[in-house]
Amino acid sequence: FRPGRGGAGDMSGKGVHVVDALRLSDGERDALKRHITQLARSMHRLPCKKEVSLTFRVKHDTEDTSVDVFHLDGTKLRLLQPLHGKGTEWTPFDNTILDKNLLNLRLRDDTKVNTLAEGAISLHRGLSHPNPWIHRAPTNTGQTRLLMVMDA
Repeated sequence: FRPGRGGAGDMSGKGVHVVDALRLSDGERDALKRHITQLARSMHRLPCKKEVSLTFRVKHDTEDTSVDVFHLDGTKLRLLQPLHGKGTEWTPFDNTILDKNLLNLRLRDDTKVNTLAEGAISLHRGLSHPNPWIHRAPTNTGQTRLLMVMDA
């Protein structure tokens, strides 16, 4: 996605086709497209951000456990918004114990786990930052989740 200057922006990317495939009314679909465009423009305005990638992730509770453990993202900056279902779980960086290779991450206190609310927007730093965001996909939700991810 490359937002246009003062225009509607290029919404021909694959992520928007996912929006079209959702079972939404015309008004809901148009509102979601405007929402995505507004967020992408905001991300694009950040210093040194020339391009924003957009991904939609659909996860059924019984699938893909690769992100069900607490981890760091390899991106510089990531925006997450759970559009449907339980949101991403996160913990403060100072609540973690990391090995020197950043491969083995453990929590100091299991009670310091927070959940991003459905519809809430989280903008966080990845591995390249000294205080990255530690998070995971929620487990045992019994539901299908739709997560919007923008990387800059």
